[in-house]
Parts: sequence; C-alpha cells; structure tokens
Amino acid sequence: MKCDCLFGGRCINCRKPFDPLRECTASFFIQIDARERAKWSSITSKIIPPPPVPPGVGDEFEGIAKSIGLNEKAGCRCDALRALMNKLGPDGCRERRDELISSLGESAKGLSWKETATAAVGLLFSGVAWSLGGMLDEAIRRCETSPRFIDCSEMHLGDLIIFAWIAEGTKGEGHELKLCATGKNASLLTKFGIQVSEPVAGRSSNPPFLAEQANCGTSTRMDFYCDWYGVARKYKRPVITIPAEAKEFAESFGVTKNTVLLFPDCTMKNRQWPVRYWNKLAEDLQSAGKNVLCMPVANPSQYKNAVRVFPFENVVACIERAGMVIGVDSGPVNWATLFDVPTLAIMGPTPATIFSHASNVSCISASKSLMPCVGCFFQAPFRRDFCYNVCLAMANVSPEEVLAAALQSNGLQRAV
Repeated sequence: MKCDCLFGGRCINCRKPFDPLRECTASFFIQIDARERAKWSSITSKIIPPPPVPPGVGDEFEGIAKSIGLNEKAGCRCDALRALMNKLGPDGCRERRDELISSLGESAKGLSWKETATAAVGLLFSGVAWSLGGMLDEAIRRCETSPRFIDCSEMHLGDLIIFAWIAEGTKGEGHELKLCATGKNASLLTKFGIQVSEPVAGRSSNPPFLAEQANCGTSTRMDFYCDWYGVARKYKRPVITIPAEAKEFAESFGVTKNTVLLFPDCTMKNRQWPVRYWNKLAEDLQSAGKNVLCMPVANPSQYKNAVRVFPFENVVACIERAGMVIGVDSGPVNWATLFDVPTLAIMGPTPATIFSHASNVSCISASKSLMPCVGCFFQAPFRRDFCYNVCLAMANVSPEEVLAAALQSNGLQRAV
C-alpha cells in the first residue's frame, strides 16, 4: 500500500487505518535522533527508587532534643533509642511509653545542671512539657502529623500543577504535602500565589516519575503520588491569582469564549501529535467559526495560526479566558485544570487516568482494538525503537476525531 502519512496510523488520503510496520515501512521508519535514544536508554535503565522514608518518632525526638541544645554524647544510647522508637512507630511508642521514658532517663543522667537548665528554658519557649514524657509525646504527635516535602525546583510546568493539587487537598489532613522550590519555579509559583518554601535538608524528595511509569496506570496519577508520599488521597484545585498585567494582555490579545487555544508542544517527542494534524484541525475549527490561536514554543513557522506568547503568565491568562483548550499530555493542559475551561487532551503513551482528577479535561485516544499499545506508559512489551521519536497511538487519532470531540457541546465522555 502506498501511503503518505507523516507518522503512520491513518492514511492522510483515504483515512483507513493500517499497520505501518507491515505495510508502510519505507515511508514510516525515520532516523532516530541519537540524543533522544540516549535519553530514553538512560531513563529505562535506571533503578526505580524506593518511596521516601518519613521521619520516625526517634527522628522527631532527636530533632526536639537538638533544638533545645541537647546533643548526643559519647557513650550514650541515643542512636539505639532513636532506632527503637523509629521501629516501634507511634502506636508502639505509646504502648511502651514508660519503658522508653526510663531508658531516656538513663541516657540523660550524664547531663550537667547547665545543660538541663538550658533545655528546660528551650522547652518552655517551644511549648513542649518539661519532661522526657512530654518530649516523647510531642515526638509522637509530630511523627503522625509532620508534613511531607517535595522539591519542585527542577520540575516541568505541568508537574508543578499536579503536586499543587495534592498540596491544596492535603491541607489540614494530618500529613500535608508541602511544595519546596528555588529559582525560576519558586518565582513562578509565587507569582500565582501558590505557597512554596525553601527545600528542607534531608526532608525534601524528588517526584517518583520512574516508579509511576512502572505503575503503568494501575491507579490514578494522584492516588499513586499520594500513596508514595504517605499522605491522604486528597486533591483539590488550587486557587491561583493571575497578575493584572497578564489579564490585560489576554483581553487585548482578543481571547474570548469563541477562542480555541491549541498547544502542540511537549517536552517528549513521543507525546506529540503530527504537525500536519494540528494544521488540519486549525483549518477545520476556523471553518466552524472558531477563533483559533496555536501557541507552539518550537518551530512556530510550521503551524497555522501560530502566535508567540511570553512570559508564561500571559499564556495562563489566555487559558483562563479561552472557550476551549486542546493539547497533549503537557504543561499547558495541566495548567488548564486550574480553570473551568473545557479542555481536550490527545493521549497516546500516557494513560487517561493522569487527568482523572480534573473534571474539565476530556481525553481522546486511539481505540485499544486498533492500537493495543495505547496508554503503555513506555513499558514493555509495547516499547520499540521507533517509539523514541514518535508514537503510533498518537498518530492513530485523526484530526476529524478531535474536531468532532471539540465541537460537542458537552465534550467527550471521560476516558478513565
């Protein structure tokens, strides 16, 4: 069969699906970018890290002791007691409270009167009862309610919002998830009124993206991350404040409820939709009377109706005012979850459960009967060499299917 389809999937001319590996190898196979292959080889060869270990009762007790000037001395049993309290956990420490207080008292016998007085004053100002029992009770309380910290400094734009949902939802829910960041991400989140703090040494951990891929959509993205960090399965749309100048820009730029914003870019090539499909969709939406603005970051000359919008605050303001957002699994689509704007996400390798928390996002993907690899999350047995650059599942979602979904007044049924 002769086919001029850019990335495989459906023929641009006849629209019939075909097997590009069997029928279109000459036109489909392209030179795989060496850097892309190297990047994915390094990712898939890494060992999946274990979940972060939160501070135990012993760790919290040690923190209280150090905060009032009590430091470990040679010959004391501090390390052994800390390890025991960590192993027992809050419930075990309550059951063996008297035994632990007795052991702590033995270790405290070596303190001078000056050290004891300093510690007493420190506890007085900290609000902790001046006794070893009071310190132990406080350590148990902190262990059961201490926040979990995640370092967002190097995250992509979309990931920032994913964890902002969890941080908002876990407020007041025992263990809270706290966002930590430095640099440009700290500045960006602060501009929108999302609270961030400095990374906490020894307490901040990086997001478990490799572990999530191995989970491969078994649970929703939000549930997986909540379980990973040991917080309640609670997530809530964070309320952000868009800078006034960005709102003024979006209004002057002509963004209205008749505007459809297209976001074709993604940091990963195998989550992108073919350029030709985007251009066909833009033409069809315009023919349907829509004001179409395409906002690519890279190679804008390839796209119809392309506009360059900077800084990112202006992009977010445009999303808020628009009538619809269409994109892939990317940063702009994740930011669209902060508003009520109908959003359509074209999905291929990543499962639709990624957006199950956002009621305004509908997902469209190829049929499993046509492309069994849909939602593979880059896992074997579906991953192949050509998947480094392109995704057959993405190519099997036609512009006509996306147009039909976009023009439905109530959007798609949620594909989760």
